[in-house]
Amino acid sequence: MFPAVVGPLVGDAVDRDESPVSFFSTLKNEWLHRFVFTTRAKAKRQVIRYIEGFYNHRRLHSALGYRPPLEVLNESLQSKQPHMLRP
Repeated sequence: MFPAVVGPLVGDAVDRDESPVSFFSTLKNEWLHRFVFTTRAKAKRQVIRYIEGFYNHRRLHSALGYRPPLEVLNESLQSKQPHMLRP
């Protein structure tokens, strides 16, 4: 006999899919709907510009306590640096 698939496995798959769906929804609503693209390359450049220039650096993320990722990264890096001993 094969074990039955239980509910949490199904729910877990749904939970993993929410983040990308949320990202693409935000990308379209906050950025892409402002432009008309004549080529696929121009659209790709705008997506990269959004991710690198705004989404990763300045946009507040609920998963990070409504702080921008760059702030969280800098805080993490500072906490990992060895503390200097004072004489």
